[in-house]
Order: sequence, then structure tokens, then C-alpha cells
Amino acid sequence: MSRWCRGRLPLYSIDFLGTVVAGKQNRVVGSQPAPTHECPDGQPIKRALLAIVTAARQITTRLPHSLNYALAFPAAVAAFAFFVWPYRLLKKISGLRSLAEKLPMKQYANFPFRVCVNDQLDRFSAPIENRYTLREVEDWLRRGQLEEIKVNPCYGWVATGRKPRGG
Repeated sequence: MSRWCRGRLPLYSIDFLGTVVAGKQNRVVGSQPAPTHECPDGQPIKRALLAIVTAARQITTRLPHSLNYALAFPAAVAAFAFFVWPYRLLKKISGLRSLAEKLPMKQYANFPFRVCVNDQLDRFSAPIENRYTLREVEDWLRRGQLEEIKVNPCYGWVATGRKPRGG
């Protein structure tokens, strides 16, 4: 679910495999620890969705790709019906904008429907899924002895740090 950041979105998953080196300034992210399955406090809808996804993945990760693909479309329709379209409507009403911002999956309001379909396919077919807390991601960078550590929510965690001079 890697997307560029268009504003703040407090999600709790990260797409991360092994060691990542990114950018021109020697930014490094250390090796991954054991995952947790936490989501932020005060987000009961996201917590419930995570529980449903986790339960469904017990079955969907074992299905043939073609069947997962067939399931991705109705999952995306549900996401749009319950979250994306209500978000689009609520954000236009001044008294309801704060409610709109609390809806999960609102990031799909900025993308074509097919992006949501593809992400649902990824979500339900990938055999391994790890979720990390903000604290865990910050710890990776600290253990990597990086400086100027920044971790921001943006459709997952976007983490950067600078390697010390001479390090």
C-alpha cells in the first residue's frame, strides 16, 4: 500500500521488508523486529477493521490468486460505500469535517477505484503481513544509531533518519 503522502492520516501499518536505504543523504532504516498487532488508541473503527482483516486473512492467504482477485472487487466496493463516499460527502459539510477525517480508508478518495481494488488484493493475498507501532519504528532508527529521526503517519509510517558524519 505504498502511496505518496497527501496530508496527515493516522494509520498504523507499514510496508517494510528487511533493510531499506533511501534518499541521497544516507538515510537508513534498520532490520525489522517482531511485529505487533496494535493500532492507535481512540480509533475503534480501525481496530474493528483490523480484527476483521486479520481473521479473513487466515482463509484468504490460502486461496488461489484468481479467487482473491474476485474477492478484491467487492471488498473495494464495500470500502467505497462505507468509508470513501461518506468521507467525500462529510468533508464538504463544515460541521462534519472533523467526523470525516476520522473515517478509515479515506485515502482512497484521492485515487481511482482500481487502486483500492489492487490494495485489497494485496491486503488479502500477501502471505506475510506485519504491523508496527510508532514506537517500534522509532526504535529501529535509534538502534541504527541515526540522527534527526522523524516518523510521520502517511498511509503507514514514513520514517527517516540521518547517518552521523563519519559513521
